[in-house]
Amino acid sequence: MIAKCKAIAHGRKALEYILKEGKLKNVVRSHQLAGRGAQEIYEEMTMVSRFNSRCKNKFLRIEIGIAPTDEKKMSLSNLQSVVDDFVEQMGLNEHQLIAVTHKDTDNLHVHIIANRMDINGAVYDTTFVSNKASRIAEELARKYGLTVANDVAQRKREQKRQHENPYAKNSRQEVKKYIQQSAYRLLSERTNGEKGMLQFIDKLSKLGIAIIPARNKQDKVYGLRFECNGETLKSSEIGREFGYRSLFIQFGLQDVMKFSGNEIKGKSAVPILSPNTNNQTVTESLANTVASTIDNAVEAVANTFTTESAISSEIAEAQWQRKLRFQAKKKRGRRM
Repeated sequence: MIAKCKAIAHGRKALEYILKEGKLKNVVRSHQLAGRGAQEIYEEMTMVSRFNSRCKNKFLRIEIGIAPTDEKKMSLSNLQSVVDDFVEQMGLNEHQLIAVTHKDTDNLHVHIIANRMDINGAVYDTTFVSNKASRIAEELARKYGLTVANDVAQRKREQKRQHENPYAKNSRQEVKKYIQQSAYRLLSERTNGEKGMLQFIDKLSKLGIAIIPARNKQDKVYGLRFECNGETLKSSEIGREFGYRSLFIQFGLQDVMKFSGNEIKGKSAVPILSPNTNNQTVTESLANTVASTIDNAVEAVANTFTTESAISSEIAEAQWQRKLRFQAKKKRGRRM
């Protein structure tokens, strides 16, 4: 089951299409309407919406598609129940609408034309309305035991991926399990301070696991990734203890973040695994020592300790060019 919704201005043509004599099969639902023909229904809807001159798209066009495998389950009464639930969850109970099915197609689907203005004159909000319709259709499909379009698409993508590489999924899961087992084992054997941090990174490296910082467009580190055997996994996939903030805390290096411009505010909710030694107080010199040593061990992780992120020449050049264009535009405006 799938659904689409869109605000339209051509209400008359849409009504004429869905109620066309050669197409119309069943009127599933007629709500707040007395007329049966396209012209009569259009005039009734216009009487409600004519007082709002600012709204241009005064009608809603909705299509609900039923999977071919579910058509045998969908009697007219079942279809009416689905449509009623859909209308209610879309918030269209106070709106004029008509829902019909067509007979000139092999695929069962429902056409709904609704007045965008309710009987009180309020305009229906169409922000992300198609996404809303799709989400509601998925919820109703699960409720009524119908085929969910997203599930079908997911299965097709999975089949395609498995066809291209039958071992792709298994390979990633095996790598993830290997990283988790190795990281947690080494974390349980660690000692606190910069020495313990370096040993942890070095031992992971010997096991073929690299820690890579994830950077944003401003070249600031916002997270960590674990790389092994061609697979890259986010630290959150490995465990809560291995996040960008959490990993430093595990080694008693809470203060080192202050010197990298990423001071931790508040208390971390991540549990601290019991280390072999007590926490150490981290000074600025110690932080610099950690940074320089990690730079020798793993260059990527060392970058997380840098005190300032240098703006690249490309970014600086782009900013300068943007400034020149702005000044030129300002001069042209003065001449006008």
